[in-house]
Amino acid sequence: MKKFLKLILIIMASIFVIGFIGSLFDNKKDIQKAEITQSEDTTLNMYFEIEYSDIDRPTQRNLSVFVSDTTKIKAINKLLISRYSDNKSNYMGFTYFDNKHIAKIYEKKIWDKNTSDKEGEKLFRHVIANYNYNPSNKYESLQYMHKEK
Repeated sequence: MKKFLKLILIIMASIFVIGFIGSLFDNKKDIQKAEITQSEDTTLNMYFEIEYSDIDRPTQRNLSVFVSDTTKIKAINKLLISRYSDNKSNYMGFTYFDNKHIAKIYEKKIWDKNTSDKEGEKLFRHVIANYNYNPSNKYESLQYMHKEK
């Protein structure tokens, strides 16, 4: 009888251990993470707008982003990487602006041969930060353009 009780205890303990290990890999945790990310996504959306995108290029993706709260740039970087990252891109660049209109026209105007240096300087004053990310080696660089006086 004692052997039978030991066997039942061993089986029950094994089931408990297997259940515990299985719960470590439970998909519910991933669903909760996705919901948190979706919630953060919704919250962050009110702080930025993508005004220009060059995301159809095969190896690099560039975005011009108007941002209303510069303290959110790091969080927005993570959000945009999760949205636009894929296995094809080996570079992602986000340029942040404090002016919606400039964010829309900057890329076009800055490469236009008819844009004067003076006009280019005026446009550049509205660039807040540049963020570069390399998905293959996870290298990232965030550079703020103008120091406050």
